[in-house]
Amino acid sequence: MAEARKLDGVLILSNPIEVNGSTIKTLEYDANEITGTMFAEAQAVRDRTGGSKSVSVLLETDHSMHLHLGFAAIIAKNSKVDFSDLNRMKGADIMKVQRIGRNFIFSGLEEPSSPDSSEDSTGNTGEPSTPPKENSRKGA
Repeated sequence: MAEARKLDGVLILSNPIEVNGSTIKTLEYDANEITGTMFAEAQAVRDRTGGSKSVSVLLETDHSMHLHLGFAAIIAKNSKVDFSDLNRMKGADIMKVQRIGRNFIFSGLEEPSSPDSSEDSTGNTGEPSTPPKENSRKGA
C-alpha cells in the first residue's frame, strides 16, 4: 500500500517535549504554509546543526533538510514553537517529522496532470511519414 503524501494534520508525539514551560503532546502542521523565508531558515538551521553542506547532495535525498522542513511545517501552525524547541524531539517523532518534510519536497516534484496528458501531443498517428521502399530485386 502506497503511503499518502500528507502535507497537513496533527502530529501525535511519542515523546512529548517541553515548550515554554508546557508539555506538548500534539503539534499541528501544514507544509503548504511554508514560505520562502521559512524554507531558507530551515536550510540555515540545518547547516548550523550539522546537516550536509555539500552542494552534491540532492534535496530529494537530504534527510536532514527533510527534518528541518518538517519543523518549518510545524512552526507554520504553531507560532510559539521554534526550531530550537523542535530540535529537542527524539526517537520515532524525528522520523514522523522527517516524513512531513520529505512529503513536502516530493509533492513539489510531481507534475500536475492535465486532461490531455494521456494523448500524444506530437500528432503522431503511428503511420510512417515516408512510404516503404519497393523491393529492389524484382522477381527474386
